[in-house]
Amino acid sequence: MFPIGCYIKVYKKIALPNLILGKYQAKVGERIKYLRNKENVSQEELANRAGMARGFISGVETGKRNITVETLGKILDVLKISYNTFKHESFN
Repeated sequence: MFPIGCYIKVYKKIALPNLILGKYQAKVGERIKYLRNKENVSQEELANRAGMARGFISGVETGKRNITVETLGKILDVLKISYNTFKHESFN
């Protein structure tokens, strides 16, 4: 049973609690923020170069906004980072 007050999202025809999806959103956002800072790119610059709003980038980095694979690709292109690097590089 899911915790009281936990919203359910349907993901690939499997009902997952919002808490689980939020965990992955937060991890993706943390990783984008880490790599953006490593490349010395501001949120504003990343947003402008990727054709997005700075507020959207902020929301992604804090795990409050969901991100599509296409949007992730645009962000990684701006940062000149491959998907494999994004997936495997440590936070050191």
